[in-house]
Amino acid sequence: MKKGAIVAGGVAFIVIATALLIFGERDSRQDVIRNESAIVSRVIDLDTLELADGQRVRLLCVDAPEREQPWTSRAEMQFREMVVDKNLTLVRDISDKDKYGRLLRFAYLEDGRSLQAWLVQNGFARLKPYEPDTTHCSSLEAAWAKAAEQGRGIWAAKPPLCEKDIYECDDFATKAQATLLFGTCGGTANDVHKLDADRDGIACEELS
Repeated sequence: MKKGAIVAGGVAFIVIATALLIFGERDSRQDVIRNESAIVSRVIDLDTLELADGQRVRLLCVDAPEREQPWTSRAEMQFREMVVDKNLTLVRDISDKDKYGRLLRFAYLEDGRSLQAWLVQNGFARLKPYEPDTTHCSSLEAAWAKAAEQGRGIWAAKPPLCEKDIYECDDFATKAQATLLFGTCGGTANDVHKLDADRDGIACEELS
């Protein structure tokens, strides 16, 4: 091999190694920025927390019912015991904040448990990815399926009562669950629960 080729090869190796070192350090710094530590001061609801510094956190990949459910009080009590005055690791995905100024984060307890996984596996929140922050959402699919299989929380069977308005879309885990009751009660012709707001024959279109 010629001396010039050896020198050129050595220079190329140094350039590549330097680039890997620089970009590796940059990635490491980005990981540190994306992972934060914070103390929870109170629970706003099952998918929103307030931190000791006053900032609020909207938990990514989940959506808890706004309307009170039979299990809401129990769930919120357990959630408060789990997180208030505790240190969390908050993991950012793509977006930093939502339009309301809340931090958008995946959250973990010091023992490594995911708050989102706990909510979903107990049926206290729906699995609901919000673009573009969906990196961690697939990790919740098994917990979502287990809650459905065991009829936990929002997955609990809804008695098909069709004589008076006792349900709304927020009471159902999925559009399929709402559609079943909607059809049982007679669809649009007898939409006593007002699940088909635009009367197009499709119940609870906001659910997935």
